[in-house]
Amino acid sequence: MVNYGEALKFQREQQGISQSQLAREIGTSHQNVNRWEKGVVLPSIEFCIKLADYYEISLDELVGRDFIGQSARPTSFNAVKAEPPKPRMIPVAARSKGNKVRNLELSEDEIRKIQASRIKKADI
Repeated sequence: MVNYGEALKFQREQQGISQSQLAREIGTSHQNVNRWEKGVVLPSIEFCIKLADYYEISLDELVGRDFIGQSARPTSFNAVKAEPPKPRMIPVAARSKGNKVRNLELSEDEIRKIQASRIKKADI
């Protein structure tokens, strides 16, 4: 998956301009440009169009999705295998055989499996 902030920074650095210079050219603040490049926020579609027009590239190129010059492609934009989302962990208190309370973190799938096994035992 492409890091949009890195893609925006790459395009700006290709032009050899500072964040402040770019901000003046497209009518925003350098703080906004900084936030975009750090990935804190994404620019609005209006600013994406302004950026693409300023750099004279497509929106796909702007966000690192389609590079015309493959040699200019930074190594961090190589195809990366998407990682599956990490399961949400839920804090759970459980009693062990010695009747001591332990704090655990279980995923939603693990909790569903435990609940399903309890239902099956209750049916027997």
